[in-house]
Amino acid sequence: MTHTRYNAKIQRAKGLLELAAAMYETSLSFQTTRAAEQVLLATMTAGASNDIERAVEIARKMVSEFGMSRLGPIHLGQPDQAHSQNLLDRIEEATNEIIGIQLQRACDIVTEKQDCIARLVELLMERDTLDSNEILGCFAERERAA
Repeated sequence: MTHTRYNAKIQRAKGLLELAAAMYETSLSFQTTRAAEQVLLATMTAGASNDIERAVEIARKMVSEFGMSRLGPIHLGQPDQAHSQNLLDRIEEATNEIIGIQLQRACDIVTEKQDCIARLVELLMERDTLDSNEILGCFAERERAA
């Protein structure tokens, strides 16, 4: 019986780790539009606003619902419950920290893949539509050369 309970705890922990990884990766993916604007175009537009909103929403849940930040295990509970301004400020800082880290990671990836992205743009300028193999090929060629 104890062995079964232990296995269940391990599976739950594994599931939570997978959830954390998925949330970090999803937050990162929502940062790529802004990263591409900054790295490739040296500008920022409103085009990434929806992605940023979604990334912030995920990061805020990571901090305030799942305890996935330097603040540790906290949970705000219901929105209508009163909370100290200090706690809310700390949650906002931790959320912004996650967003900043993910944006930097996204910028690093875009910078690293800049020549692959340029090849993709060239192909799209030649033809309006590419299939998935052509898109993946832009990135695979660099991997083979490295």
